Amino acid sequence: MDKSVIKQLVNDSELAFELIFNKYYALIKQICYFYCKNNDEAEDLAIQTFTRLWNNRKNINIDKNLKYYITKIAQNLCIDYLRKKKREKTILMDISDLERLSPKYVQDHDKYEDLQLEIKELLDQESYEILVLHYVHNLKYREIAAMKKVSTSVITNKASRAMKILKEKLKK
Repeated sequence: MDKSVIKQLVNDSELAFELIFNKYYALIKQICYFYCKNNDEAEDLAIQTFTRLWNNRKNINIDKNLKYYITKIAQNLCIDYLRKKKREKTILMDISDLERLSPKYVQDHDKYEDLQLEIKELLDQESYEILVLHYVHNLKYREIAAMKKVSTSVITNKASRAMKILKEKLKK
């Protein structure tokens, strides 16, 4: 990439950003797909990569390799995504263990409704809705964000906090 384009990016040029995006988007999406093996998630991660590039444009060293910089952002986002996904999977397993081990749920034919009510009491309405949309209705965080007209990171953060609250409750 021409240093003048990188310099323009550092100086807030949206045209320079668009040029960089068009040149590297396919590569970044491919890298993300390599990690997550899901096209929608790869697209989300690729967009997050370029969002992070734009947000950190003032910190870009013009003399360094921009392609390496962008691919490193993508790799770090993918690794964080996989770690988070693994944590969420563990928490869901903990919830299913709670269902199996609690006599209240074993004996009650409405165990899912009872568990749902218990979870609803622990969380605020919005966090509860996010978890239901994501885990029950299998919506992606970006789809939920679009529905609620907020950024994906807001939804991701709220879901993460909600899962943390549930995990702490499971420990007790």
